[in-house]
Amino acid sequence: QEAQPADTLLRPRVTLVDGHARLDWQGVQVRAVLARGWLDDAGDLSDKLGLAGSGRLGRSFWGYYVEAAYDVLPLADPGSRVGMLPYLRFERTDTQDDVPGGSENPANDRTTLTTGLALKPHPNVILKMDRQQRRNQARTETSQWNAAVGYLF
Repeated sequence: QEAQPADTLLRPRVTLVDGHARLDWQGVQVRAVLARGWLDDAGDLSDKLGLAGSGRLGRSFWGYYVEAAYDVLPLADPGSRVGMLPYLRFERTDTQDDVPGGSENPANDRTTLTTGLALKPHPNVILKMDRQQRRNQARTETSQWNAAVGYLF
């Protein structure tokens, strides 16, 4: 965050509300998150900062994702402590919704579809590889491959 502009008494407040859901049942894993936020005085703050057009601050922002995975390894090797989970995630975000005195930047309205595979060689270790198909309203996003290692301690 940048410092507050000089000679102003603005006290912008950010409010964020979110909800989370998770289901783990017989190898099926489903997760979802929904978040919504607001920035008070977005128009006045944009004016004081000299922001114009699609560079102005949004009064609200939101996003969500839904992810599903299934542990397929117990089908081939019942009782295995190793897990192999193909997964699919759909995400939507708009970080610049409702822009007072300006216009929304279409690059900030994003959709991402992720397909991947997670390997759990140990209950506290995960190796992941996935492909993200990323899109936005401005058609400027680039899809990408990702690899990750996680450790729960």
